[in-house]
Amino acid sequence: ADQMFVRWERFGADAVIDVADNMTRLTLDTIALCAFDYRFNSFYQNEMHPFVGAMVGALQESGQRARRPKLVNNLMLSTARQYDANVRLMREVAQELIAERPQSQRSFSPPTGARSPRWGRHGPSIFKELSMATEAVFISLIPNVRFEPGQIVMTNGVSELVQQGRLNPNVYLRRHLGGDWGDLDDSDRRQNDAALKSGEDRLFSAYEVGPDLKVWVITEWDRSVTTVLLPSEY
Repeated sequence: ADQMFVRWERFGADAVIDVADNMTRLTLDTIALCAFDYRFNSFYQNEMHPFVGAMVGALQESGQRARRPKLVNNLMLSTARQYDANVRLMREVAQELIAERPQSQRSFSPPTGARSPRWGRHGPSIFKELSMATEAVFISLIPNVRFEPGQIVMTNGVSELVQQGRLNPNVYLRRHLGGDWGDLDDSDRRQNDAALKSGEDRLFSAYEVGPDLKVWVITEWDRSVTTVLLPSEY
């Protein structure tokens, strides 16, 4: 924040400041510094770090894909190439950040395959992890987050739908983290609200994406993992 204010002072009183641009820089720099002990130094350069542009582009295209017919998505080859390039760049930056972290801080273990009263049987191989950097930025952009989601993962079934452009999980993650439990009855809603206060039970949301498609979001009782999955994968 000090770097941002110093930069503003140097511009002078008559300068026009792009507040949205500066707050995006501040958010990215803060997350990188606090979570990864890494400095993007966005206020020491005119252009923002490429990760920001890639992130914004990928999120926008992900949402648009979910609204377009599959045939249209298949025909938009240049858009698909740009989307793939954005995802590649985000992964590369995330891996660079992770590589610079001490080995003891690289925790990427998905839930075990053991059955528990709060969780069905899931082998580790079905989980797709969001990169640490992307996950941190994603959470920072959600207003009114009501609880810590822990590590965010999705199953293979959800991942395939995302790749096909049939599902944008970000929409339902935002609702879940904001306490919008989706298509639950009153009893289940009250159970979620009680679990939110006590912190001693899991949080469960169910959303109807379309006539033949539903998605579930489950946050474990210890708030260590939040999973996006299909009902058939539970």
